Formats: sequence, structure tokens, C-alpha cells
Amino acid sequence: MITGLDFVGIPSTDADRSRAFYIDTGVCYMALFSDPDGNSLMLHHRHTPR
Repeated sequence: MITGLDFVGIPSTDADRSRAFYIDTGVCYMALFSDPDGNSLMLHHRHTPR
């Protein structure tokens, strides 16, 4: 299990489209995708409590 991540670099040709894809749910930032072997993955970062 991954419990922390310092940074991720993701090349993009359209920054606005990428920001929309990594949609802020109000509780967290998350992105769902598949790796080359078809495994479903989710990146998730919870906002700090208000």
C-alpha cells in the first residue's frame, strides 16, 4: 500500500483539460486510470480538515 507521495509529473498538451480531469470533489482530489496491464488505479489526496 502506498501511504505517501512527494510528487507526480504528468505531461499535458492542454493544462485546463488536465485540471478538469483531476476534478476537485470538495473532499479530495482524485483520478482514476488504468495501467498498461489493465489494472485500475486511483490517485487520491484528501483535503485537510476544515
